Amino acid sequence: MPTATAPNLGLALEPLVWKADWETGDERIDGQHRSLVAGVNRLAYAIETGRTHDELWRMLSFLTVYVHTHFRTEEAIMAETGYPDLARHEAEHLRASSTIDRLVNAYRDGTLGDLREVVLFLHFWINTHFLGTDLRLAKHLGTR
Repeated sequence: MPTATAPNLGLALEPLVWKADWETGDERIDGQHRSLVAGVNRLAYAIETGRTHDELWRMLSFLTVYVHTHFRTEEAIMAETGYPDLARHEAEHLRASSTIDRLVNAYRDGTLGDLREVVLFLHFWINTHFLGTDLRLAKHLGTR
């Protein structure tokens, strides 16, 4: 496990700000989405303030587990409600999980140049997935 502090390459990470457009209307999904946004923001702040690799690793590990747990929750809701686009939504989750796992493993192995890559990927993914795929799910659930 690395022990040095994270390098600061001068890339400022703006915090994610919760948007009403991200609301699905399902309390379970929205609660987990809010927690995910908060976790990404905590990780970004920890990177920006030069926390040690051990501290960052703990946060990153928790966030990774949380993302996987959230995906399972969403997929269970989709299965329970007969969501017709379940396979495509699961495929998006799988692609995101694979990317996150690859980045996290590279960080663990010391081959990821900048941990900001994880945060930037999650920023992009949250903005596109919440506003696209998850809103289609919300319409199916009748909550939007």
